[in-house]
Amino acid sequence: MTEHMGPCESDCPEDILDLLTPTDRPYAIAWRARCRANAAARRSEATQKSASSS
Repeated sequence: MTEHMGPCESDCPEDILDLLTPTDRPYAIAWRARCRANAAARRSEATQKSASSS
């Protein structure tokens, strides 16, 4: 399955996303955006947990 097929999984690491070439495929663009949003949410959650345990 390729990203332009709109995969359901959206936990690709940002390091991998950064390596991808630009695309004009709508499903791929949406998938990359979901992956980045999930990564940002994980970072935010980790920051909140760190702050609350300090």
